[in-house]
Amino acid sequence: MTDKKIKHHLTEKEAGHLADNLWLYRLRYRITREAMAKGICAFADYRDYEYGTLVPPPERLAQFAERLHVSVAALTDPPDYARLLKNYRIRKVTELYCLLPKKRQRNAIINLLRDLVTP
Repeated sequence: MTDKKIKHHLTEKEAGHLADNLWLYRLRYRITREAMAKGICAFADYRDYEYGTLVPPPERLAQFAERLHVSVAALTDPPDYARLLKNYRIRKVTELYCLLPKKRQRNAIINLLRDLVTP
């Protein structure tokens, strides 16, 4: 089965990879969503690109690749989760979060982390 084209320039698989890779590369380089969007698009649009609910036009895709110092192909290739998960701290935080038994506790951790990174 072939992939359908989305917005005439990415297949469905590539668009899915793009959403994951925008998030992975942004985390790798410690860039906020606001900083990724700045000068390229509205914050809400960038968030939608990262969530996979919107696909950026080719010129924006090129700007994101340039900002992240990667090729457009790197953003649309299958994501390398292993590289992110090799980081012990990320694995430990993820593990601890997943082991919390109550949603209220998980939400408290999310809010705490969000407060720590919000300027």
